[in-house]
Amino acid sequence: MFNVEISTNPDLEDARGKAVLADIKMMQIKGVKDVHFCPVYFFSGNLTFEQIQTISQRLLTDAVSENYSIAKTDKICADKFNVIEVYYKKGVTDALALSVKKAIKSFDLDDKIIVNTAKRYYLDGQVSFGALENIALKILANSLIQEYRIEKKIL
Repeated sequence: MFNVEISTNPDLEDARGKAVLADIKMMQIKGVKDVHFCPVYFFSGNLTFEQIQTISQRLLTDAVSENYSIAKTDKICADKFNVIEVYYKKGVTDALALSVKKAIKSFDLDDKIIVNTAKRYYLDGQVSFGALENIALKILANSLIQEYRIEKKIL
């Protein structure tokens, strides 16, 4: 399995993160100083690191405004930030994943590749687990079709 995380170039504003931060402040949840948004793509199947790199560069990112990182795990490192990851429930169509899978066919790769997506939010600041759950349920996830997982920052 490969995990590709897309992030906004640090020289540019993370508009999605700023919008989530504004929603958090509107809900009067204290302690969150900043939010960074990263779409995440999970790839399973017969793929090499080089193929994932090509897919990341040519399909998933805008070289001017975005960066990508590739990992061979779906573990979330929560040593500096609280992290909320939102993904579709089993059985719910992930249209973005289907589009990526269709586009990958143009690279002449194995048809048996599995693609899933998630939205990862890095929250900077001191905030309780209960507040993180509140943010996930009321701002980030649609509980009818999505699930979430929370990784609390290691203090």
